[in-house]
Amino acid sequence: MWGKGCAGALLALGLCGCTGGLDPAMVPVEAKISGTVWFRGPWPPPDSLLDLRVVAFQVYPPTNVLEEVLGGRALFSERLPAAPSVERASYEITVPQPPMVFRYIIVAQQYGPDIFRHWRVIGVYTRDTVSYRPDSLWVEPGGVYPNVNIQVDFERLPPQPFP
Repeated sequence: MWGKGCAGALLALGLCGCTGGLDPAMVPVEAKISGTVWFRGPWPPPDSLLDLRVVAFQVYPPTNVLEEVLGGRALFSERLPAAPSVERASYEITVPQPPMVFRYIIVAQQYGPDIFRHWRVIGVYTRDTVSYRPDSLWVEPGGVYPNVNIQVDFERLPPQPFP
């Protein structure tokens, strides 16, 4: 008899203690993409390294980079360190509204003063280091993708998709 009362009390206590722990609204919406960019080869002159970032595009190849960024279809990291002494740099991109698929994740270098036109691809997220065919990444709500690593070889840059 005492066992049934104790079990009932525990059940009641458990039900009272539920505070929406399984509520779908409590699931984190944003996701994180992160990794390491590895650099090899001689760095370009400092005056051609105005900005260096990882950019994740939903479209491959991107036809209008500005529209992709302004439309939220391309996301980018904070500025990466750019100096000949840097062998690798960590990055992180927050994906505010997944699910999304990114078909082209790159390291981009701004090499001239025009922020809208003077960019080139210097590294691609890929397992195919011969043709640089990009790998896609499907990102789920609340997902964490920590090993999206990219190799940059300044002596062997990938094909340029930008006009």
